[in-house]
Amino acid sequence: MKLKLITLSIATALSVGSFGAMAAQTGVFVPNDLKVHAIDGHFAKQSTGWQALSSGKHTLLVQYQERQYHGNRDRLLRSEPFTIRFDIRDGQNLSLGAHSGKALSEFNLNVMPRITLMDDASQSSVAFDLGQADSMQIKDSVVTLPNNIRLISLNGVSADSSQVIRTLRPGSNQMVITYQGDYIQSGEETQRIYSEPVLVTFEVTAGDKINLNVRDPNNPIEARQFKLAPSISIDNQMTGQSIAFNSSVADDLMNAATPEQLALSIPSNIRVISINGIANGTAADLREGVNQMVVQYQDTYQTSYKNIQINSHPVVLEFERQGDQQLSLNVQRATNPLEARLYTSMPHISVLTSQGETLTSTR
Repeated sequence: MKLKLITLSIATALSVGSFGAMAAQTGVFVPNDLKVHAIDGHFAKQSTGWQALSSGKHTLLVQYQERQYHGNRDRLLRSEPFTIRFDIRDGQNLSLGAHSGKALSEFNLNVMPRITLMDDASQSSVAFDLGQADSMQIKDSVVTLPNNIRLISLNGVSADSSQVIRTLRPGSNQMVITYQGDYIQSGEETQRIYSEPVLVTFEVTAGDKINLNVRDPNNPIEARQFKLAPSISIDNQMTGQSIAFNSSVADDLMNAATPEQLALSIPSNIRVISINGIANGTAADLREGVNQMVVQYQDTYQTSYKNIQINSHPVVLEFERQGDQQLSLNVQRATNPLEARLYTSMPHISVLTSQGETLTSTR
């Protein structure tokens, strides 16, 4: 299959929306040392990077974070959350900045950093107000999913498995998930495990921010058990307490699910730019025959001294799908700093069938 690497300048030739139009969008860029928890009372879909906004007044709930190094050890310390209020005009691009006057410590986490807000076009300062975190009332609830979980449906609605943060409704929620993880056997041999679909039911209240966790198996017996019943836990990010839930194997899901629900599995470190010319496409946009996807690899490679943020150039994947074939994107993560740097231009991404056949790959 033909595979092409594209840059931002030529990606505009595709029917995916113009990358050059980014400058005309309205929003604020958040650096890695600030983490956005919520925007205008709703949990943020991503904690750093570009945050699209409408024109007018906005309030961001953020937290400053700093990585400290002590010899060969490093640790990430965070300040107490606080709010930033500002106005933004239509088409205006802003950039947040944070500078700590002194290092954080485990005994002094409430250091308020010096915040800056700049207009990208004029490079001038923009007025803003800082406030306490409790001044923002969170209106919705969300769940964060790990890389080894694929979400099939949420509350009876087919889900886009590429989104790791999902909005929940107050009260009872139901998710159908599958576990997709690696078990390292003797030596360096790795076995890929796919569990049966599991129905998970739990309750949340407004403002809850929860994590769904699945630990990887530690031995061959657990690896076999995970195919039927992966080990699941749910905890509240705010309180650290566990949340009660019920889970059962959804035996008839594979027969009851629509082809769109099961057509495409996308890992969380892959951003889909378009599918067959449809911006932010989903599995429903796949078709029989030749398909074209534009994707971007986004990940963090951790070393003993620093984190290397990987944001690859957009990559075009062309492949042929037979009927309602179930497919998955597979990405091989960087294993060393050199690979991490190379991945910015050519990540290792493959399109696989449910039988493990490779339809196309960047390598």
